[in-house]
Amino acid sequence: MYNKLQVSRNDLNSHLPKVLSSAKKLSGYQNPSKINEPVFTGRIQREGYVIDKYFVKGEGAYIIPYLLMIPVKSNKKAIIYLHPSGKSVEASGGGEMEWFVRNGFTVLAPDMIGLGEMGPGDFRGDSYIEGVSYNVWFASMLIGRSIVGIQAGDVIRLTRLLNKDYNINEIYGVAIKEMSPILLHAASFDPTITRIALVEPYSSYRSIAMNRYYSPRFVHSLVPGAFPAYDLPDLASTLAPRKLMIAGITDGNNKKCNIESIHEDIDFLKKVYQNTNAGAQLKIKPFDSLGRPDELYTEWLK
Repeated sequence: MYNKLQVSRNDLNSHLPKVLSSAKKLSGYQNPSKINEPVFTGRIQREGYVIDKYFVKGEGAYIIPYLLMIPVKSNKKAIIYLHPSGKSVEASGGGEMEWFVRNGFTVLAPDMIGLGEMGPGDFRGDSYIEGVSYNVWFASMLIGRSIVGIQAGDVIRLTRLLNKDYNINEIYGVAIKEMSPILLHAASFDPTITRIALVEPYSSYRSIAMNRYYSPRFVHSLVPGAFPAYDLPDLASTLAPRKLMIAGITDGNNKKCNIESIHEDIDFLKKVYQNTNAGAQLKIKPFDSLGRPDELYTEWLK
């Protein structure tokens, strides 16, 4: 099936539109038709900014709790910040989200369904490995959806909320580790997200399929039946010419890997960006670039 994908990639003019269509269908994505009013639940005052606590109704019978970090001196730009450990992990003083706020950005950090306050819950089922319930993923397949497709719809719900209620002119997206496929799907479906940064993402669905011992933490970000229609590099390619930074790529077993070992994934992405005269908009950074936010993100923000 991967060979069929490789053949399809040879004709970019027909391949990339098919990627978007297939990704929406196979992931079970549903375009948010209604954005409910958010509910305010509290405020934390810090020097130079405030942290407001909200929740808003998600696609189904659940809520999306989120933090909104608002600087006193705003540049009217916002960042949706997705972290697998939830909304609060980088919200402390000196954290990565605070760095963005002190540079004028409004930061929205949600607990997506299944994460933080919204999960994973007590259910384990008979397929539970390293803190991951495969049964939840199996259930999504039975209804013709995927967890990542539902979460991507909620990310888009939050971008529209920012545009509607918070006087934001431009929205960027940052995703850490296994949150990267969620942001890739959301940004591919919604051009409102104008810049994308993926930090320690796994390189592709292929890298999981080719690893006998892949990391279970990636399971909920998989889309059943994605091959031969698309892979994550194909989704990333649809972002061109938007600015895209990928830093510290791992393989399907969550192990550090060099660019040479995943050249098939990277080469296709580079080819598409070059063909759209946007080669300078794509930055692939090695693991040693990870560390201080100013070293990692400053060039991407310019």
